[in-house]
Amino acid sequence: MVEIFSILKAQFLDHHISLILMGITILGIGLFTYSASHIFLDFIEKICGHLVRKYKKANRKSNISPRLVAIIQSKHQSTVTKAKTVSDSFRWLIPEILLTSVKALIVFSIVAVLGLMIGTLWLKNIGAAIILAFLCILLPGQYLSRQDLRKQEKYISQFPIVVRTFLVALEQKGNARSAISYVAERAPEPSKSLFQTILLKIDSGFEPKLALKEITKEIKVSHAHLFEQLLADAYYQGTTLIPQFTRLAGQVDAMNELILENAQTTHAGRIQNFIMHFLVVILAVMLVRVLPESEKYLTQEIGGRTIVLLTFLSVLIGIIFDRMMSKVDA
Repeated sequence: MVEIFSILKAQFLDHHISLILMGITILGIGLFTYSASHIFLDFIEKICGHLVRKYKKANRKSNISPRLVAIIQSKHQSTVTKAKTVSDSFRWLIPEILLTSVKALIVFSIVAVLGLMIGTLWLKNIGAAIILAFLCILLPGQYLSRQDLRKQEKYISQFPIVVRTFLVALEQKGNARSAISYVAERAPEPSKSLFQTILLKIDSGFEPKLALKEITKEIKVSHAHLFEQLLADAYYQGTTLIPQFTRLAGQVDAMNELILENAQTTHAGRIQNFIMHFLVVILAVMLVRVLPESEKYLTQEIGGRTIVLLTFLSVLIGIIFDRMMSKVDA
């Protein structure tokens, strides 16, 4: 009876482990396919744009039908719109560098293959190998995304100062151009560089509304859109918008307090998550060193292989959760 129960238990574990492996494999293949297709679509977009420009130029010199050019443009725009919709849905998980660089995609793919080989040949665990390959893609992207997140945190923390500085300058100088110049001189980095870029574009002949688009490109908070719109309107309405800027300054202060409270909670969770996974790795290495027979258990026995698989899976879930929290912070 005990032997029958053991056989059924082993079959049950094998069945569920195979389902988990299948799901993880599909997830990894989907990530790679999505990244490769995104780069391919960007390449197609450039080619289509080049062809459209050639058709337009040829249309001026020959009798090519304008309708043909319109059809090409509409199909091209439809492809770009669909690609951007899919991209925006999963962009929070995919490392940004994979979507912008073919070299990075190749390097990450090679590292992922190495991780797959380590998991297969050393750990002798296909599931852990697949997760390790997945982690080899996410971990470098996680490190690189930290640079952008730190810059974004600086922008958000400086946003109330920037709004109030502009408000004071608008009250004193009476026009938006001088107020932006004042902010570009007095604001701390990186906001200082942002407003210097805006000022340079305006002085180069850009429309103020187009130049001010840089604000929402860099500052990823909802009030940045309102600030951008008010700045554009201030070019034509001047000091009449001071009450609106005053209300915006109060709203930004309240928003910043909420962001700081949320950041404290999520940062604590991230640190705890990192420490737990780091300690698990140390414990596993010490266990193999002190008890060499434990390596056989972890690489050959069903129970040990399940433990290894769940450990790697917990690291993967931790990284995905951390990226979700990063998206919430932003």
